[in-house]
Amino acid sequence: MRYKKVKKLNLIPENLRYDLIKDQLIKSSIFIIILAFLLIIFDYSLLAFKNKQLEDILKKHTVYKNNLEREIASLDKYEKNYKNLKNELQNLLKEKNKLFRFYTINYSPLISTIFYLTTKPSDIYFKNISYSKNTITLEGYANKTNSFYKYYKSLETNKYLNKLEFYFIKRDENNNLYTFKITMKVKEIDEIN
Repeated sequence: MRYKKVKKLNLIPENLRYDLIKDQLIKSSIFIIILAFLLIIFDYSLLAFKNKQLEDILKKHTVYKNNLEREIASLDKYEKNYKNLKNELQNLLKEKNKLFRFYTINYSPLISTIFYLTTKPSDIYFKNISYSKNTITLEGYANKTNSFYKYYKSLETNKYLNKLEFYFIKRDENNNLYTFKITMKVKEIDEIN
């Protein structure tokens, strides 16, 4: 009982007395404020880190986009070039069709012979050219046998000839040249591809 009286008998003024509840509230409030502050700093750091990552990704995508735009620009140049070449090809095909129509209308072995004769090398000379029943006979001279064989090979690959026959090539001792004779049969219009 005496103890209760002593407790009530507190000589410290009331505003200076220690209040446990008030102290715990202040400490709890400070702890909560510090914790909130730390959470804000953590969130800010996390957001800054994520922002940096996104900026890096954005830079990479921007560089990639710029590279793609450059590639597209260069492809546009090629596309224009392709369109020009395509138009040129179409014009040439039209011209080819016109020439083919002209060729089929005015088809004659003589015209074909003229085309073939213009492909000869400069060191081959014709002595006699004759035409009979769609067959052309060539007799001539060559400076070298190699020149003649090259010319003969070019005639073998000619798509307007049906049959090519080699008769002879021999050395002419008088003028130091090689004489030759070949015949070729010209295709009909319906045989030409």
